[in-house]
Amino acid sequence: MKKLMGVAMLAGATVAGAGVASADEPTISGSVTLATDYVYRGISQTENGPAIQGSFDYTNGNFYAGVWGSNVDFGGYSGISVDVPMELDIYAGITPTIGPVSADFGVIGYFYPGADEDQLASGEWNYWELKAAGSVNPSEALTLGAALYWSPELAGDGGDGLYYEVNGALALSDAFSLSGAVGQQSADATGYFTTTGANVDEYTTWNFGGTLAKHGFEFDLRYSGTDEDLTNFFDNEVAGDKFTLAISRSL
Repeated sequence: MKKLMGVAMLAGATVAGAGVASADEPTISGSVTLATDYVYRGISQTENGPAIQGSFDYTNGNFYAGVWGSNVDFGGYSGISVDVPMELDIYAGITPTIGPVSADFGVIGYFYPGADEDQLASGEWNYWELKAAGSVNPSEALTLGAALYWSPELAGDGGDGLYYEVNGALALSDAFSLSGAVGQQSADATGYFTTTGANVDEYTTWNFGGTLAKHGFEFDLRYSGTDEDLTNFFDNEVAGDKFTLAISRSL
């Protein structure tokens, strides 16, 4: 059962507020997003279905904190539904400038209110990660960065979890930009991620897309993929090459 829980264990978000730019005065902001899929590090958290997401963020100087939420759907196994109604992420950190590097050091907690702990063979759903990231601007339009996320215990007794990536963004105008990333996720537990005919404890993921800001909305079309054909409890593929459209509005 622990092996079959693999994809569900890798839940969480590309946290919208983690790494927001510092401000001179305290600010509170929010956002709401509609997406055709909730893809986290290459894996669908909604069984390839749509997602409604929202966030609230507080910033004060180089300190930030916030909360982010989304519906999730981890399918089921042997006719038993995996009862996890939602994901709620709470995060905080600092964004100092170190020479030419804009840094981001933070902590992220991944919580699943109402989740049935009895559906895990061991451990619990909730877990947390430490984050260390940095970026530089070779030019006004170009940003290059890298990030590292580490968890001492992934959900369901997954052991140490490590994710690292390189990323970049290019602003082609005030309204349109391109961005992408390549990363690798690993877990200490053997066979933590499910796949057809093999035990997988690490995989590589990537994404590339464009974001257009228009009339107060942001439209993001993104192509993502993984090097493993990961499946969920129903043996439905939840990782691989796919396009995702997200429409966001600041509150």
